[in-house]
Amino acid sequence: MFAPDQEQTASELLRVCRPGGRIGMVNWTPDSYVGELFRTIGRHLPPPPGVRPPVLWGSEERLHELFGPGVSISAPRRSFLWRFPSAEHQVEFFATFYGPTVKTLAAVGDRAAALRADMLEAARRFDVSEDGDTLVLRMDYLEAVIHKPAR
Repeated sequence: MFAPDQEQTASELLRVCRPGGRIGMVNWTPDSYVGELFRTIGRHLPPPPGVRPPVLWGSEERLHELFGPGVSISAPRRSFLWRFPSAEHQVEFFATFYGPTVKTLAAVGDRAAALRADMLEAARRFDVSEDGDTLVLRMDYLEAVIHKPAR
């Protein structure tokens, strides 16, 4: 997902896949919480020119664009629930352990508090808990399998 040149990456994956082989991927979806997190990060630290959002790998349409018409793609949407004691805890967890957030917070320097506030707001918007105390995020992803033809 994080390769800067998505077309080249897909091409290389197909090149090294044997005829009749499969490429398996699990990719966050663009409309999911992680998609929103990346949009939030991008407002504070835009990606370099020409770099496409990594969550595009989580769109079946984009997979068809990347891998072309010669393959078959199965990409059911899946989800799991990720529970946190609070939205604040989730933001701190991602700020400490999730690479893209860690790197962005370090890069924005004195603007880190504003990014954290926006992350907190996004987590609260995607909260599906019913108790109002804990945070439950539904994490949506595509479970993609690209099947390369035998020849």
